[in-house]
Amino acid sequence: MVVALCLAQLCLHMRQPSPQVDAPSALAFAETQLRKTIETKYREPDGLHYRESFGSDKTAFLWSQSVTLSALARGLAENRHVYQPLWETARRALDSYWSLGNPGGYAVLPHQRLNPERFYDDNVWIVWAFLDAYRTTRDESDLNHALKAYAFVVSGKDSALGGGIYWQERKKTEKNACINAPAAAVAFQLFEITKDKKYLDMGNELLDWTHHTLQDTDGLLFDNISITGKLERTKWTYNSACYIRALVERYQILHNPADEIEALRVLSSAQNKWIDPQTHLLKDPGPFGQHLLDAMFEASRAFNRPELAATATQTILSVLKVCPDSQHLYGEYWNRKPHATEDRNLKNVASVLRSVLSAEISLKGR
Repeated sequence: MVVALCLAQLCLHMRQPSPQVDAPSALAFAETQLRKTIETKYREPDGLHYRESFGSDKTAFLWSQSVTLSALARGLAENRHVYQPLWETARRALDSYWSLGNPGGYAVLPHQRLNPERFYDDNVWIVWAFLDAYRTTRDESDLNHALKAYAFVVSGKDSALGGGIYWQERKKTEKNACINAPAAAVAFQLFEITKDKKYLDMGNELLDWTHHTLQDTDGLLFDNISITGKLERTKWTYNSACYIRALVERYQILHNPADEIEALRVLSSAQNKWIDPQTHLLKDPGPFGQHLLDAMFEASRAFNRPELAATATQTILSVLKVCPDSQHLYGEYWNRKPHATEDRNLKNVASVLRSVLSAEISLKGR
């Protein structure tokens, strides 16, 4: 209810007059439409895997699979009856991405059991999805999947550059925010579930390394640092968002006010950089931007800041209104319609579904 009131206030303060939006109905309609779009337009004939893009015959890369898995995991919390069979099918499909090694891990494509190409960040998104699912299902299989992928993720850490995890297994040339910040967040989640202090210690180590190595003075994160020590200064939403999520996760364990202060500082910078205050659209790719909305929803709950959830909800409602094409498919960015020749990628649609579900859950006070 508080979020709904904040959402109404946001509509009143928009520069251009806007008709009142029934947010719960709009989100429920979009959720059904997006879910059916994924199942009818991206499902492969085998009934198990997804396609990478609409109109393509190529199986989804692990990144697209992980975004979809994340959306389905969030769906379990919103409507388990509908999403449980979809989750179980996606989990079976994911088994074909598992590859052997020391340790094993998920490869970029199915059936690369020997000599696979593997990215540490792809695997951390899998960890996160399974932990999301585990909170609803309490299925030990979901937790075990998360633990297997987590073992691969932290195997990419060494002492070069003072610590941190590499981006890619084969080419250890850079250490990226997109692996280290989410790896810290899932380590804190694993501590909350298992109470094993090694996860808390790892989360602290990775969060501190990310802060000292990749954070700019405005709080936002640079993309990566090369093994030679050169910073790549591009800033993307998901890097800073996952850093915020790690701070929120640690705050919920230790209740240190410094983590709340820092999370809200970085959130303020992120909103100022990426969310247009007039249109409420997000000026970044959707598969990245979904993480910022998740960070806003989680910070709203943890710090009792309903205005954050209201802003995030308004953003996804604006995306739903502005960004889909005539077939309800999405391009890469969340501030425009896709170009005529632009790829309609699975992860673009799945990231919208994830944020819609997050908004639905938030509006219900969960």
